[in-house]
Amino acid sequence: MENLVITFIKESEEKYIEEFSKGNYYNIFNELSISSDEVKHSSYLKSFIDPKGSHGCEHHFFDSFIKNIEIDSNDDEFSWLKDYEDINVYVEYFIGNRDHQTGNYLEDFYGRIDLLIEHSKKNKAIVIENKIYAKDQPQQLKRYYDFSTKKYGEINKDFWLYYLTLDNKEPSVQSYEGVRLEDIHCISYQNHILKWIKSSLTHFGLNKNVFSSLKQYAQIIHQITNQSLDINDTLLKQEKYSSLTIAAIIGKRDDLRKEFFIELFNCLKQQLPNSQISFVAKIHDPINDINSSLAPNNHIKNIGICIDNTINIEVQDWTRLIYGVFNPNKNAELCKKMEALGFIYKPWWLLKEYQIKNSKNIPFGFYDDKLNFTFLTKSKSIAEDFSKEVVQLVNEVRETARL
Repeated sequence: MENLVITFIKESEEKYIEEFSKGNYYNIFNELSISSDEVKHSSYLKSFIDPKGSHGCEHHFFDSFIKNIEIDSNDDEFSWLKDYEDINVYVEYFIGNRDHQTGNYLEDFYGRIDLLIEHSKKNKAIVIENKIYAKDQPQQLKRYYDFSTKKYGEINKDFWLYYLTLDNKEPSVQSYEGVRLEDIHCISYQNHILKWIKSSLTHFGLNKNVFSSLKQYAQIIHQITNQSLDINDTLLKQEKYSSLTIAAIIGKRDDLRKEFFIELFNCLKQQLPNSQISFVAKIHDPINDINSSLAPNNHIKNIGICIDNTINIEVQDWTRLIYGVFNPNKNAELCKKMEALGFIYKPWWLLKEYQIKNSKNIPFGFYDDKLNFTFLTKSKSIAEDFSKEVVQLVNEVRETARL
């Protein structure tokens, strides 16, 4: 079975290269490097949800979206959603400022709502928090709840609070504390949004520009939710692979990632003999047995490596390989140095993403099947190259400590 899986991975790579050479993998979202940008995703979703949008389909996409997030606009409580002329859709809706130096509120609320669907004449709204890779901010959903309660009224009567993630996960307690979890509606890209986009592609008379955009966006959702098994699905139908299962392919995929992590760990140990280096999960949780934590078809989420309790490496949500400082102090000399080196601030992190690319130099998510051949053939060299970047950061930490 092992040899058959390896043969399958090699043939999958050959088929990918063949399709790539035909331009079948061209995607404008990848070309513009916005496939993981939450604000860009929110803006794109808004452009189709808006019944007054330039898509030329009036309220078709709006109705379809509402249906796919499990709202029945025929119910009396949702009849306001049929007042299309009075529906406004906002992206990054501003609700107030906060002084980030003192932490004091300049207004009752602060932040921006990712997506807001609002009736212009009635106190009715759908509030959507969009999370792709970013961590929840403290009291984020609670702030949106407080704002909406003041502006619209009662939750699940006058406004509805949605939490959109890649895989339908629940928000963290620190985000919604003070709001009942059962009052928050969790939806996902891999289910609700993908179904909405695919159903939209079947709309009669769809403009070719709109069709192309939606089709490429559906591909991106498959990509960021680790569902891009298109070539593999076709190959599995061949007689020679009749005994091969998707579970076996996923198992090999996971084994290859485990081998990479072990290779990376060994590289770091060799280059940093005086450092304390350990496997961790979710930043702080120690891992004593890497084999059980990275068992086939059961990889622990947000696994990583911690160096000297300062530098962290992590695969966020099984997708992005990042490294940097968790919970950074912006005023610290180290963080100022890291900014100068190109590290960027994200919620809870000062980080860089290390992109792993396939044979055509296209980056994919850490667990994407299109990287299976890359990990099979280049795992050691990738680990060596990545470890050099990490060691450079560790040396910066030590240099700063000596100042």
